[in-house]
Amino acid sequence: MQKGQIVSKIEGIENWENPELFYKNLEKYDIKNKNQYYNSSFAFLDTYLLPMTLNQSVSQDEARFVNKKIKGRYLIKSLTQQDDIKLIDDLGIDIQREIQSVYGNQIESQKYQNGPYLVQKYISNPLLINKRKFDWNCLVGIISTDPLIVIFNNGYTKYNSNITEFQIFEAEEKIKAAITYALLSVKDKIIDKKGQTQLLSVTFQLDENLDPFFIGVKNQPFLKDQTDIQTQVFSDFVRDYLDAVLALNNLTKEQIIKKQIENQQFICNYVQRGFCKVLINEAGKTDYIQENINLIQSWKVPYINQVQYSQLIDTG
Repeated sequence: MQKGQIVSKIEGIENWENPELFYKNLEKYDIKNKNQYYNSSFAFLDTYLLPMTLNQSVSQDEARFVNKKIKGRYLIKSLTQQDDIKLIDDLGIDIQREIQSVYGNQIESQKYQNGPYLVQKYISNPLLINKRKFDWNCLVGIISTDPLIVIFNNGYTKYNSNITEFQIFEAEEKIKAAITYALLSVKDKIIDKKGQTQLLSVTFQLDENLDPFFIGVKNQPFLKDQTDIQTQVFSDFVRDYLDAVLALNNLTKEQIIKKQIENQQFICNYVQRGFCKVLINEAGKTDYIQENINLIQSWKVPYINQVQYSQLIDTG
């Protein structure tokens, strides 16, 4: 990489994109951070990573899964086979036997590739619109890693007419907190190198209480198969993202920090086509969670994650 060049891929971002890496990082961050106001139980489903070698000794995550205090429905998903997914009722059964039944056919057909399984709590009461579940897709622009600066766009999602504007606002705020927390959990894995930037698409699913739950992140969001409104919203954000990237790439880290000190809304000078929403601004030594502690304190942990929350508080 030459001086002055811009690269649309950030070294270390795979620690968020890859579920196997991300959930390990998230668990470590929960323990290390000991945040009494916010932790992963607010927006990340109870998740376990299980190995594929069935004859090995019981893994730490398998032991935690079998011995957990609350039962329920879980999804078992292969991290290597896209169509390898199964919904099970956890009633204290041998979880590895369930996994074996899921991928047995693939082994016989020689399509099987060795890799871990993700076991994740199933949202039993998803919010339905026209009797269908839907994904809330947001855009995240990492416009700099040195210093780390991240902007956000809530995308465009259809809502039920019974949902109030305040409920939509609160759901979006919870999404912003979740994305901030996710990025902070992998921040020490991201290489702070001048010229690195990346645009990501982050997906959430809502339950009937409009609590959002993180589903996944993609490193290259595409605008195909979108409505005209979605395309316009995303296109405006991409233009703002590129304007900010180009501007900051012409400044040194010291110059960015100086401009931030002189004008706290410095980054928003480049985000003019839509609302300026900054999740992390290392130049100003702040992030969404720090700035919104009072709001976050008013939130309740979703019922589905209350046991998980209690365990995190006890650990802290």
